[in-house]
Amino acid sequence: MATLKDVAKAAGASPSTVSYTLRGGAYVSQETPGQVCAIIERNKNTTPVDILH
Repeated sequence: MATLKDVAKAAGASPSTVSYTLRGGAYVSQETPGQVCAIIERNKNTTPVDILH
């Protein structure tokens, strides 16, 4: 299972940016949500809820 830090590193973003993105934050670049979701999707045993907890 990927952690918040794992996803952040793979996306080239900070852990706080990944958390903000997963919580629906509006002030992230247009590319960030797509990158974060793609990384989570590649880790089939990981969900956004798992990462935030």
